[in-house]
Amino acid sequence: MKQRMVLSIKTTASCQNRCSFCPVVPWMDAKKGWETSLQDIEDLIHYSEISEYHFKRIIFSGGEPLLWSNLEYSIKLIKRSRISDDLYMYTNALAVNKHNIDWFKNICSLLDGVIVSKYENNKENIDLILKENIPNVSIINRDRFYILPKEPIENTLPADCRCAAFGMIGDIITLCSFQDHMIYYQGWNPNDFKDQTVKIGENYLDKFENVNPFERVMCSYCFGNMKVKNEL
Repeated sequence: MKQRMVLSIKTTASCQNRCSFCPVVPWMDAKKGWETSLQDIEDLIHYSEISEYHFKRIIFSGGEPLLWSNLEYSIKLIKRSRISDDLYMYTNALAVNKHNIDWFKNICSLLDGVIVSKYENNKENIDLILKENIPNVSIINRDRFYILPKEPIENTLPADCRCAAFGMIGDIITLCSFQDHMIYYQGWNPNDFKDQTVKIGENYLDKFENVNPFERVMCSYCFGNMKVKNEL
């Protein structure tokens, strides 16, 4: 099998939060009502298998994954396929309450890890989750936020990327998991990045085989690049 990077699946453009600091908001506004379909997940599995692609990790992100109507079934499909070593999810957990805690625990049981972001407005949800003592859940306190620069920061390439991963948005794979968010946040023309996207199909990742994802101008704007983050 061809061992690949991490893949981050953008599950939905819906989220209960509209944080003023969040660079994903312009993307969510542009994609309002959108979500990855089951057909997209089935295609990912099918073409990854016939192309002999194997991921170190698949992450469910968003938007907010708990609002994705296909979440549970998609996790089961991917888990059964074994195209990834492990499965993770990032969530704000605002959808979790005392009436559906068993549903949340079931979702967590299907995953290898769940990262819950702690904000000012989800303390009750966090307390409930901690009370349940779910083994594979980690709580991350989001007490500091970074604003993406509007101009590139010099001398930050090649990128020291903390989140080196492909992105999946519907039936499209992007060279970088944050690429589409960045394009909408900066107001760039998506057509300028067609060489860094590919439609899921046979050998779909081979398009990126000789591309260095850490030498792109985009990376000098991104706080996923630790060199940029250290300047903010």
